[in-house]
Amino acid sequence: MFERSAALLVCSALLGVVGSAQQPTEKALPEIETLMREVIAQQRATEAAQQNYLVHEELSVVDGLHRCDPYPDRVPFEKVCPCMTTSWVPTAEVDQESEVFSLQGIRVSRLLRVKNWKGRGGEYTHALSVDELRQENTRIGEEVAQVLQARAKGDGAGEEQIAGVLNEIRISRFLELGTYANPRRDDRQGRDVIVVDYTGMACKERCTPIDGAAEWITGTLKIDETDRVPVEFHGTFRREWKVPGGGAIAPKDAKLTFWSTKLDDGLWFPVIMEVSGNVGRRGRFTLTKSAYLAFKDYRRFKVTSTILPDFALVPDEAAPKAGPTQPQVPR
Repeated sequence: MFERSAALLVCSALLGVVGSAQQPTEKALPEIETLMREVIAQQRATEAAQQNYLVHEELSVVDGLHRCDPYPDRVPFEKVCPCMTTSWVPTAEVDQESEVFSLQGIRVSRLLRVKNWKGRGGEYTHALSVDELRQENTRIGEEVAQVLQARAKGDGAGEEQIAGVLNEIRISRFLELGTYANPRRDDRQGRDVIVVDYTGMACKERCTPIDGAAEWITGTLKIDETDRVPVEFHGTFRREWKVPGGGAIAPKDAKLTFWSTKLDDGLWFPVIMEVSGNVGRRGRFTLTKSAYLAFKDYRRFKVTSTILPDFALVPDEAAPKAGPTQPQVPR
């Protein structure tokens, strides 16, 4: 009896060893603070690399009316609205397309096309003519000259002000102003990602107007595990955000979305940034506003500025021309 029990114990131990060997050990998640330091450093490097690229930037600001038709037996409407049907109607749109590139280390946005639409029959679309593009080049040349003059004087604050640096959206800065928790793994378009919860903090040093938004945002950030880059973010404004001295940019509960994708040369660049939310009520309609920024057709370019304002865009033939594939994000 004793020998039989001993034999069973030995077999059980052996089976346990074999079973544990067959089960793959799950890879441990990286320490979150170390991970985010790597991600922020990588994002800074990515933003520096963007100076070597030209991209078409499409900005669309849309106002609309969202109607929720309640069930007939649910009244009053203002207190409860379990929607039976919903509809959304755009009422106004400002749409413009620009090409964005770096000129002597200065971010330049050159307008190519504008569109204004309001109600029925109020559409106005206009691609800039040759003369208007020349005027746009002149404007850019004058601004670049002012920036270079401030730079020569060592006036860093003036240089940033003229160049519009204070109004630039930098993902690296957004990441710096966050705290992170609850790391877990997920899959995004066939690639392993680490998902973390994001809570923004107030900016205390070298703050720009855009930095003020981070304090009121919470959301989830997806990080490509292999390349250590932010690839997707979905957040919500906990309260209304206003630029100091200006109007409301994002209402309370507005949604913030960010997407990036990988180019052929291995760099990750943004393709979508969007803020959308409800800004008021009009009877049974909810007033909505969204700002949708899309980046398309990244191309590596060398920009010469030996003659201002008639600068030239010189393509780098050795660099990839194909832009990233834009993900289909519900609008």
